[in-house]
Parts: sequence; C-alpha cells; structure tokens
Amino acid sequence: HLDSALIRPGRIDFQAYLGHCNEDMIERMFKKFYNDVSDEMAKNFVEATKKLEKTISPAELQRHLIYYKLDPHEAVDNVHSM
Repeated sequence: HLDSALIRPGRIDFQAYLGHCNEDMIERMFKKFYNDVSDEMAKNFVEATKKLEKTISPAELQRHLIYYKLDPHEAVDNVHSM
C-alpha cells in the first residue's frame, strides 16, 4: 500500500487495479508487441504460459516481451524464464 501523501489529489488522480493476466490479456499483449504475429503463434504463447502453472502480472509479462522484443519465437520458446 502506498503512503497517502503519495496518492493525494493532484499527484494521483486515478487508480486502477490490474490484477493478474488472464488468457485474453496475455494474447492481446503478445499481439500488441508483435504486430505481424499469427493468431496461432499468439495461442501457442498463451498455452506456454498456462504450462507455468502460476499467475503472471502485467509487469512480468511486459518485461518478458520487451526482453524478446525482436523475436516472438524466442518469447514463446523462453516463456519458462518468467
């Protein structure tokens, strides 16, 4: 929880709880990072994340996708590193 002085009006005007990623969010983020990726590859990425059997935060997913930003195949192949 943040100190109330940090989130007072004028500093923070909107708070949003993102929670953990669901399958739809994972797929949409993957497609957003890799514009020309096929639906099949995006689904493969989602399936690979499901095999981790853990929850993934949006920040964790973003970090992974940024790390492999030049190669979606590497992002799929190295999903275990999340």
